[in-house]
Amino acid sequence: MASSALGLRASRNMFSPTVTRAAMGATISRTVAAQLAIRGSRFHSTRLPRTSKDAGPAAPSVQRHQQHLNAIEPSVLQMMLPGTLVTPPLSQWPRTRKEFFGFLWDVIKNEIRGKFQIIMMSISSKKGILKPRRFKLNNAQIILTAKAMHREMAEAVAAGNTDTINKICVKSLAIPLMTTVDQRPKSQRYEWELVRYNGWRNPKIVSQVLAPVAVTKGAPLVRQVVVRIKSRQRRTTFERSKKGSWEVKPGSQQETDLVEHMVMVSVVNPNTWTSSEWRIMGSIQPTSYADWRIEMETLAAVEAEELKNYKL
Repeated sequence: MASSALGLRASRNMFSPTVTRAAMGATISRTVAAQLAIRGSRFHSTRLPRTSKDAGPAAPSVQRHQQHLNAIEPSVLQMMLPGTLVTPPLSQWPRTRKEFFGFLWDVIKNEIRGKFQIIMMSISSKKGILKPRRFKLNNAQIILTAKAMHREMAEAVAAGNTDTINKICVKSLAIPLMTTVDQRPKSQRYEWELVRYNGWRNPKIVSQVLAPVAVTKGAPLVRQVVVRIKSRQRRTTFERSKKGSWEVKPGSQQETDLVEHMVMVSVVNPNTWTSSEWRIMGSIQPTSYADWRIEMETLAAVEAEELKNYKL
């Protein structure tokens, strides 16, 4: 099975071979600058934007939540949250014993930390000891949602349905996808089909991170989930004939086995513990040992600087 290094970007390649790689650059950023930007948005963006004078009366907590929502997507929802680790296949693990077991320990710690974080957040949503939890994991439902959104997005890209693309994708992904659609030749159209899911326990949640967007009390939480989807996909290109009808382009029907790591995000209101609708952020490659070490060192340096400033 061929692993798609470009994830959801591969779907765009299937339907627009003439679009340049630069024009399709909506893969999620995992650079040091991106991580610093996320940290900055989480720990330093505590000033809230002013509300409109025309807005109707609302509780302060509701106003704060909506104000945060208005500012979230341009910054946080375009980049991965720190601590996102997608375990790579063993063939991509470090070769030395020290690095191999060091990476293994990091993978275990990160998975435990992520699950503990989600569970503790779920427990904290209870109004009382005997009260039910208001924030629920719903992992089984997330899998069903991921499957539906994966198909919906691929079908929308194939059909050129920009309304659906704009609805289910964050802006940083929707804009290049819609650009891809606009640049297609008018004499062609495309169809996409999910032939089957490959393997067992598929799709599967491989990473889950929950983080506040600011230190302000009542600030929304971003819930980010990475779902691995192994599938066989079929795409077909149609061309308009001289008679005006659409006919299958000879040799265009292709089937491809792909492994995609689709990233979905949702915003949780900590006052009501309700979540917004899931949206697709893009896809990422498995995390290499080198990238993970750079990320951890960068975050450690940022946290040390924050601690230093706090003491001052």
